[in-house]
Amino acid sequence: MTLIRSMVLFFAVLASAPLSSSASVAPARVLTFDEAAEIALRDNADILQIRSTEESAKAKEGQALSPNEPSFSFNNNNAATPFRLTQGASKTYSVQWTLGFPGKSIFQSKQFAQTELSAREQGFEKEVSILVSLSNLYVTISSNNQL
Repeated sequence: MTLIRSMVLFFAVLASAPLSSSASVAPARVLTFDEAAEIALRDNADILQIRSTEESAKAKEGQALSPNEPSFSFNNNNAATPFRLTQGASKTYSVQWTLGFPGKSIFQSKQFAQTELSAREQGFEKEVSILVSLSNLYVTISSNNQL
């Protein structure tokens, strides 16, 4: 019950507090087209996502041509058996390295190169779309003599 009373008291004090008229508001600054375009292109989430897809595909393109890494395994069997019918302990070491057919890795590399190119083109298309919308907005504002 005391929590509700303290919340009501807090909101009552907050509502009765006068708004400070001494707070100064900075005058609005008019952006040039270049500044607005820079901000729009820099902070656009779609463009950032497309650029990260492009960078990822570029990294995977080189990785597709690299050889597989060898694998090393070790098996130690020290199981004691009640009957010595078989050898009780054994150690096994093995090294495996799969050498793939280069056709598959070349195909994957070209596939990632195409993905990179596609993402780059999508990024350019998105930038052009944003700049066209921004320029149309500037034309509309300037025709209304507001700029």
